[in-house]
Amino acid sequence: MPKSPTDLHSYISYIQSFPRFGAELSLDRIQILLKAMGNPERQLKGIHVTGTNGKGSTCAMLFSILGEAGYRVGMYTSPHLVSYTERFQLKEPGRPASCMTEPEFAALLTQLRPHLDLMEGERSRIPTWFEILTIMAFMYFAQKKLDWVVVEVGMGGRFDATNVRDWEYKVITNVTLEHTKELGDTVTKIAGEKAGIIWPSAATDRAIRLVTACTGDALDVVRSRSRECEVGLEVVGIDLTASSNASDWSGSSFSFARGHDVITDLHLPLVGLYQQENVACAVGIATRMALNGDISLDAAQLRAGLARTNWPGRLEVVHSPVWPDQYGRLVLDGGHNADGVHQLVKTVRQLREEEKGTGKLHIIFGAKSDKKVDLMLRELDTIADDFIFTPIHELVADFDPADLRAVLGKGEVTASPAEALRLARQAVGPSDTTIICGSLYLVGEMKKVLGEQAPLSFDTMEFNADARRGKH
Repeated sequence: MPKSPTDLHSYISYIQSFPRFGAELSLDRIQILLKAMGNPERQLKGIHVTGTNGKGSTCAMLFSILGEAGYRVGMYTSPHLVSYTERFQLKEPGRPASCMTEPEFAALLTQLRPHLDLMEGERSRIPTWFEILTIMAFMYFAQKKLDWVVVEVGMGGRFDATNVRDWEYKVITNVTLEHTKELGDTVTKIAGEKAGIIWPSAATDRAIRLVTACTGDALDVVRSRSRECEVGLEVVGIDLTASSNASDWSGSSFSFARGHDVITDLHLPLVGLYQQENVACAVGIATRMALNGDISLDAAQLRAGLARTNWPGRLEVVHSPVWPDQYGRLVLDGGHNADGVHQLVKTVRQLREEEKGTGKLHIIFGAKSDKKVDLMLRELDTIADDFIFTPIHELVADFDPADLRAVLGKGEVTASPAEALRLARQAVGPSDTTIICGSLYLVGEMKKVLGEQAPLSFDTMEFNADARRGKH
């Protein structure tokens, strides 16, 4: 491993040499390493967020709200779109949000390396790359002496690397079928894994510290776990509501209610009908923290926090020299499962009806090979005028574009995201809308094509990691 923090290719290659999944489902590996590093997670106070969809947006809202309330706050999310440093974000009063720098990334890994070397001899103790990144996040935030951190679960909850302590507050956005091989083949089983972030309460006040937007069987599981652990719970749609007052391609306006207490004039610059549920989760837990006396937050700070939320790659309208206005609207959406695409289609259909546009809708689509693309594509086909299919990256296990075309029996096939964009430019008009969707990996690749290129040392990290672990 190099000593120079500017030679990052070697640092990245080193992280990529670790497995994606551990030899067994366990938190033992990360707990050993955290203890060796002085348990930095114990120096933090945080909000733990899990769910199938919406958890990233919810994290981004909370990160912004706490920052606008004057707190020094960190946010750890995954995956990234362009650079791994996006996963580690910091917001300090009076300063814009920032990502971890590359030298900071290198320095943290240098600190951790001797302890990782000691674990190499025994397969069951070798940590995963996500566990390593999670430890780096906790080290980084502890060094920054933050007031609060917002921590997104990587997958599931119970055995996720982020679930190494009882975080002060928790959000479970929703639960649908996902990662069925790892989490279970029913919503009930998956909900059980996600509800694993609820720990038995050490407090005697049984204060409300959990908000969920789960429904049906998933809600039954979460309710049961919260009762068992004596953790107070509020449910979106029952105890909390967020009502959308207006929406367009620039975002939406909401009103939030908890019983008879109503907060109006909330604007969120994120597009999507599903953001209504995410707003309820984020505002619900932020205002609950204030009601519990853990933070100071007024309505003006809450409004400012939502209005300044940034979460790229989710129904994001892009402006780029590569795609000037003469080519119409360009939208990037990282929805990568059937529910995500369903929410995308609902939103796009409503927005197009409201704007009474006459332009065509073009879809550029690529997906990883473990996705149920037949469901995704048939849903998209209800709104699309045409399709362009693309691979994602040569080192990602993705669908062959020809196989994607075969699902619908129509569409153009291209050899790369850049070629797909060039082909789309030949077909669009100024009143058209082009949506790039199917995979967050594809969104990340398109951002590079559109000019949001990562530093050379980081731009292939995720893809190389997939290749080393056998492409999934």
